[in-house]
Amino acid sequence: DPKSPVGRFHTGNIKTLSGNGTDPVGALKVYFKTRYCPQQMALVTFGSRPLIDQLTAVAHELGSLPEAPKDGCGAPRQGFGDPDPFPAERMGKWMVVESSQPQTQLWLHFPAPDVQQEYHSQPLQYLSYVLNYQGPHSLNQVLKDSLGLVTSFSAGFDQASSGTSMYVIIELTQAGNSHMDLVLDVFFAYLAALRRLGVDEALYSTIADTEKLGWDWSAPSDALDTASDMAERMTRLPPQHLLSGDSLIDKQNASLVASLHERMVPSNMNVACVRPDASAAILAAGIEPQVLPHYQLHYGVQTVSDALPGAVDRWLGWLDGDQNMTAIGDHVLARVKSAGFQTNQTCLASPPKPIKHVPKDISLEHMHAISLTDSSLSLDQQLYGLPPTKLKLENSTAGIGSSVSMQQQQQQQQQQQQ
Repeated sequence: DPKSPVGRFHTGNIKTLSGNGTDPVGALKVYFKTRYCPQQMALVTFGSRPLIDQLTAVAHELGSLPEAPKDGCGAPRQGFGDPDPFPAERMGKWMVVESSQPQTQLWLHFPAPDVQQEYHSQPLQYLSYVLNYQGPHSLNQVLKDSLGLVTSFSAGFDQASSGTSMYVIIELTQAGNSHMDLVLDVFFAYLAALRRLGVDEALYSTIADTEKLGWDWSAPSDALDTASDMAERMTRLPPQHLLSGDSLIDKQNASLVASLHERMVPSNMNVACVRPDASAAILAAGIEPQVLPHYQLHYGVQTVSDALPGAVDRWLGWLDGDQNMTAIGDHVLARVKSAGFQTNQTCLASPPKPIKHVPKDISLEHMHAISLTDSSLSLDQQLYGLPPTKLKLENSTAGIGSSVSMQQQQQQQQQQQQ
């Protein structure tokens, strides 16, 4: 929607900054006054000093800052979801865009509501897993290995107050460049399979287990990155969830995942076909050449129905119709063969199964090295830390336990060395 700030020229120049009669310097001062004030500030300190010392230092350095007037600071953060950046009449478009790269790419965009506050359920992690899965009979495997239509396939998400943008990025081979309709046939047939299966709550649960395992054993980040990340999270997460809010799945929300998946339909999709021969393709399609203001990017726009006649109705029939997946798979295979591909392999990708054997009972007892005072360390230990110690582990019915703790072993080794 042209009325939404999402589509505006974000970089700005002299003309766009002052063209509407606004004084840019005056507007910047107002913004600074209403936003750069104590009530809007998030502060993170990170270091080895005790917390009370860090708090004391903060109070000493920043405690004297005057509180800004409430009428000039502390206003709620402005959202950009209204007006809707992508209303229905702006969707279903096929854009041919000029590229400087040799390979053709398809960018599929599906807008959805803002789900940043749904961090307890992390619905986008589920969608990311089922779309990016690369196991046997996966969408990636069928498109790349079985049919040779793409060199890469990935799905990603952008989140903002204006909404969630779901992207599918497909890099095409020469065969895929000549048969873009087949690439999208396989993609929408897979979405139909996901829709008929519904949200697999067993898979959702194992994704949560995997995320927890990665969070428990994640590598530590440096102080600067940690402080920066925490400060950003403080603007949108409550204090008790600052550490885990962007990672852990605390509560599954299958209905929310399903509602996002239902947004992945042709009527809610825009496609950017980014290709090096865009000018020739635009002329061949008989569409009006256009130039993107400020960036001098050449492109042309038509509807998906005009670019791929009959495809939208076919995909909608698969998504909303009563055909079973066997019939859909046969339909896709017949289209593949009619395009000249010699294959008897299935062209229907299968959704992933729940992840097996995710460790759940790994003890966290050994995840941190023992903290020792400098006087108790040898010169070698001061320089390089304590030497590796073999853990004596034993299996238990509750999981993997430890008969001798890391701390006990390190203390015993230290006593022997002294």
